[in-house]
Amino acid sequence: MTDSYHYIDDYFNGKMTPSEKEEFEKRCETDPAFAEDVAFMIALEDAAKHQLYKQKKEQFDELYKELSGQKQKRIGLLKMLVPYMAAACLIVAVALFFIFKPPSPQTLADGYIKSNINTLSVTMGIRDSLQMGIVAYNKKNYVEAERIFRILNNKPDVSRKAVENLGIVYLVTGRYDEALEQFRTLSQLERPDNRGPFYTALVLMKRDQGDDEANAKKLLLEVIKKNLPGRREAEIWVTEL
Repeated sequence: MTDSYHYIDDYFNGKMTPSEKEEFEKRCETDPAFAEDVAFMIALEDAAKHQLYKQKKEQFDELYKELSGQKQKRIGLLKMLVPYMAAACLIVAVALFFIFKPPSPQTLADGYIKSNINTLSVTMGIRDSLQMGIVAYNKKNYVEAERIFRILNNKPDVSRKAVENLGIVYLVTGRYDEALEQFRTLSQLERPDNRGPFYTALVLMKRDQGDDEANAKKLLLEVIKKNLPGRREAEIWVTEL
């Protein structure tokens, strides 16, 4: 907590670079334990400032009696108290903003990618050629994985899974337009296990440009309505977009 104290204190005292501030704010969104530390620190600071305010108020009351005929000096004393009150309000407002701000579309997408498609599972009975592509992907050899999945795109027995996996390769390597092309092709298939609409929404959330968020939400609602794969995540995400 000692290290966290200095780290948090640096943020509120403007001692961080822009990149450090961005990292701090993102950590508040993604790390609940750290967000609790921030809230605890703010509560301590607020309590200390409140105690200081009480002390200053008592001093003011005494001075007011002595200087009741000197209006200008009374105004000066009031100005002395205002910064303490303003600082406390600002700190609480900033804390509430970071702790209760809904996660961004990119944050939601990053969490799903890390938990669900950072590695691909091999299904029993899968064709050896497709399995080779998955092995290359799991080793983060994305160039080789892309080569294999592109070749398999034209083979009817594995083309659907190859299209899906190729789209995933493009997604994790930041080639969002190419990922969208693959997943939209996949979405055209009328299958109850079609992950195309969900993955298309995932790419839009990760890219998060222009109307991407609104279009992603429409696709997530489609996933829910048609009970497609990804419905559990879609039901959560539509309330946060």
